[in-house]
Amino acid sequence: MKRHILVPCLTLAMLWACTKPQEVPDSPLPPSVQEDSLKYCNASFCYKGDDIGDEFSDCWLLKFWSDMESDESGAPIGPGELVQLLLNSYYNPAQEANPAFLTGRYQPMSNSGSFSPYTFLNGYSTSIEVPGGKLTVYDGSYWGSLEEGSDQINYDLADEGDFTISKKGDSLFVKGWIAGEKFRKRHFEWKGVPSYVDEAEKEIPSSTLSAGLELNDLCRAQLKDEGDIFDMFNPKRKFIRLYLADSALDISANKPKGNGKMLRLELQVDLDWDISKGLPDGDYPIVELNENGYFNSNDLVPGIALSGTPGYFNEPYLSGAWFIEWKNDIWSKNYACLTSGKISVRNSSEGCEISFELYDCLEAHNKVSGKALIDNFIIL
Repeated sequence: MKRHILVPCLTLAMLWACTKPQEVPDSPLPPSVQEDSLKYCNASFCYKGDDIGDEFSDCWLLKFWSDMESDESGAPIGPGELVQLLLNSYYNPAQEANPAFLTGRYQPMSNSGSFSPYTFLNGYSTSIEVPGGKLTVYDGSYWGSLEEGSDQINYDLADEGDFTISKKGDSLFVKGWIAGEKFRKRHFEWKGVPSYVDEAEKEIPSSTLSAGLELNDLCRAQLKDEGDIFDMFNPKRKFIRLYLADSALDISANKPKGNGKMLRLELQVDLDWDISKGLPDGDYPIVELNENGYFNSNDLVPGIALSGTPGYFNEPYLSGAWFIEWKNDIWSKNYACLTSGKISVRNSSEGCEISFELYDCLEAHNKVSGKALIDNFIIL
């Protein structure tokens, strides 16, 4: 299960005025349940985002605790109490810490595999191996207490509860209760203007272009015969990888070095084409990936070029058409996956003229265009 955050030491960095807890409507619990009313002055709100990747719900980790001293490591020293809530909130497509997606009424998950919005994960414990023995780690949703002078937390792992998170302006109001294995209902309430910690994993963009790009200073080219990259044991086609680079970038080897701009392209030619002849004349339209992220086999014919594949930045998965600017032998933050357009090749006594009009994978379809005249290819 990915919604699985190990319990860190609490840091007492955010102080808020205490509010008096109020009773909330009861939900059915065993008749032996006792009730406590807890006051909290501190809170932290941590947004984990869609850590499961199902675009169904987001993960938030909320902590509330009373004023306590702390040791040198930041661990709290009793007396004091705390509550941790691990929540499945409404999914935010922007994947950012927006409290508007956090508000709602929360109850326990129906089962361990259902991360439905407006539910919380039960508390649980796991054992991990450490030098000299095992360490029990507590996670999920729970209540805890520390006795005076102690840094040891007494946990009550929650498996029942009902609470709401509401918003007015910049303020949040959290109110409700949880109960667990000790059959004691723990009411809690907190109100304030929180700071949000955003720990959601951010998707790496497949293009960083914000406008069109003209590349008319590309003057060096490298060719590599890749064979049939889709069926190396029974080849039916041949692909040639083409690097087009400016004069500053070293493309004498498989991996470019130095500083400079380049296009990476893959063109399909006849199976018996001799790469020592350079590139055959023709127009090479970009073949795009289908909705499943693959190329349709019927589209793979001589005279086409392959689309770049968004999200794949490193060999051997890097493929198709890309614009890349290199700095100190590595990718800079200026690059683009190119997914549509056309490359044209014309051979003459002056050399091989390669012109291109390509478009990136963003909704804006930023254009990368230009022309290069190559009089000599580097052949790998």
